[in-house]
Amino acid sequence: MGTWEIWSIIASHLGDILSVGLVLAILSGKKEARATLGWVLLVLFLPYVGALLYLVFGRLPFPFPERKPAEPPYCPLPPEGLPPAMERSAKLLAQSPVPCRTLELLPGAAHKYRALERDLAGARRRILMSYYVFRHDRTGRRFLDLLARKAAEGVEVRLLYDGWGAFGLGLPWVLRPYLRSGLLARPFHPVSDPMQMSRINFRNHRKVVVVDGGIAYTGSINIGDEYLGRHPRFGIWKDAHARLEGAAAQALEEVFRADWVLAGGDVFDPSPLPVEPGREWVQVISSGPNEGEDSVLPLLFAQFAAARNSIDILTPYLMPDYGLVTALRIAARQGVAVRILVPGKSNHPLVAAAGRSYYEELLEGGVQMFELTGGMLHAKGVLIDGHWAMVGSTNLDNRSFRLNFEINLATSSVAFCTDLGRLFDSWLGGAQPITASALAARPLSRRLVEGACRTLSPVL
Repeated sequence: MGTWEIWSIIASHLGDILSVGLVLAILSGKKEARATLGWVLLVLFLPYVGALLYLVFGRLPFPFPERKPAEPPYCPLPPEGLPPAMERSAKLLAQSPVPCRTLELLPGAAHKYRALERDLAGARRRILMSYYVFRHDRTGRRFLDLLARKAAEGVEVRLLYDGWGAFGLGLPWVLRPYLRSGLLARPFHPVSDPMQMSRINFRNHRKVVVVDGGIAYTGSINIGDEYLGRHPRFGIWKDAHARLEGAAAQALEEVFRADWVLAGGDVFDPSPLPVEPGREWVQVISSGPNEGEDSVLPLLFAQFAAARNSIDILTPYLMPDYGLVTALRIAARQGVAVRILVPGKSNHPLVAAAGRSYYEELLEGGVQMFELTGGMLHAKGVLIDGHWAMVGSTNLDNRSFRLNFEINLATSSVAFCTDLGRLFDSWLGGAQPITASALAARPLSRRLVEGACRTLSPVL
């Protein structure tokens, strides 16, 4: 027997041992059945390639220290009680809502950036900023210059950026001139760190800013020129963000503090609680692989089941699991007007192809589907009966529900819900309705691509 044959036999047996070990690890996890089956087949038929992919993109059991969602600052509930939708979400999340003095919907990056620059310029004590995407382009440099200037003035400035989404900031020469001013910056799970390869698939998708402990921003708008419509391919960028003032900012600050420590940063004290908590009530909903069971998906199920008139959904990436599709179909068949708006041209074409494979099931159940024409839809929002709204960073896909660190804001504020409804209707006016006849006319090649992408959707 030659040397080559001996090594082939050894490699084969090692592959069998590796496959069995990984299958046991996969089955011991809590993945959705379709994702579990996909990983099992991959490691069985391609043990070495499957092992590498699973170690990088799979979810090993207990990859992070377990952390319970933060307890929000205590504030007495209003004597008249909470609206039914807020009461429902408070019970489900086992988390009391928190008040804020002001709450506004910012319908696009231009609105957000103007307000954010004003608030950053007025900071006196502390600026906390966390982003998934933070480009080093004209927009990014403008904000970095402002942060460095505030740090030089003596304001405590901390910038947390995702190691993949904001990869450019991690290059040694990019942040160096800003760090000299006293700006503190940390990458979240940098992809260049071999010690964190097992966590490379778990990204911090949050967008959070807290100024002086009393002003906060969260939503789906990152930092970059493309969000202002300067991307040559997508043009106009449809997006949304929330700005608030008051005690609710403390809940967002706590999420940042926990992420900062998880990224290897120091532990720092919370900001003082604002004196005037406010009259608008919100819930700050954080989710991630270090918080156990996902809180967003059960909340959506509960709100969809309680809907009586309408469910409006904004999402750039639609890859729902069977349960979510069923919940929307049931609501539609009970007479609820269910409308979903997605982009017609996506910045992630494979994800968009996977999403289109669900159109027929949704349409058959009575759900109305629309694709935005002329621009990129990036907003993530849900509006139930016009009385309960949720905006934030979560997409309707496996990555947001099971892999990413996400943050959302829910409220029954009349003004906020009204503004979100008007924004949805205005964007719907520039959208194309999807019909069953148009789907049936798709060529076979397109169906095959969509089906293949749907199969890969657990890891997209």
